[in-house]
Amino acid sequence: MLKMMKYEIKRNRLSYFFMLAVLLLLELVFSVGMLLEKEVVFSLSIIGLMFFGFAGILFVAINGTNIYSKDLKKKTGYMVFMTPISSYKVLGAKLLAVFCSSLVLLIIYVGIGLIDVFWVIEAYSIKEFEPLVKQVFGIENFTFVALAEYGVWIVVYGYIILNVVISFGYLSISLAATLLQNKKGKGLIADAIFIGLLVLLGYVEGKLFGANVGDTFTAMLIAGLPGILFELACGIAAFWGAAYMLEHKINL
Repeated sequence: MLKMMKYEIKRNRLSYFFMLAVLLLLELVFSVGMLLEKEVVFSLSIIGLMFFGFAGILFVAINGTNIYSKDLKKKTGYMVFMTPISSYKVLGAKLLAVFCSSLVLLIIYVGIGLIDVFWVIEAYSIKEFEPLVKQVFGIENFTFVALAEYGVWIVVYGYIILNVVISFGYLSISLAATLLQNKKGKGLIADAIFIGLLVLLGYVEGKLFGANVGDTFTAMLIAGLPGILFELACGIAAFWGAAYMLEHKINL
């Protein structure tokens, strides 16, 4: 399974290198703007970094499900699925490869982001930023460590959601491949199933747990914990369903 993970990461290394290059370029623009005190330059670079962080992780997730879809259609995928390990481990290796690669990118991104935030605060003495953070996040002592701790919680919750999205993607592709086999239109059917599953998940979760409300970010996270656990359970169930169909239903 470890070898399979390494193979999945290697086959996507060019995409990862490209994302790192874009991140470093945006950080270079930000640094130049800060050193030259060009507020427009570093402000635009911050917007770019924020967008890139979301888009980058989303790209990794979409790319992971897209590769699974391609593997079901091509001979290279046939060789992957015919390896002497269970389909559960093959699909698990794909999922873990996405997690590990995106985690490395996210750690780099968050680390750079935290450094940039405190650089701006230090350079421009934005003291009014501290009361805002205390009010929104419920942080009594505004420090780098305190903000980093909240960042860790956000990452954990984010990865649970990422697990749901990828697992639902695997399940949608597996369902389409099972229902249509060698017929055309599997991609469109998989997309429709995927959207339908996400809408259904949101509807059921809303009915069961309601809206996540709270006076602070911490209170909101605590209120949303049952829903997050429900999403995690659904993601795990979707993964096992996809692996079962790959093992027993899909004609490779």
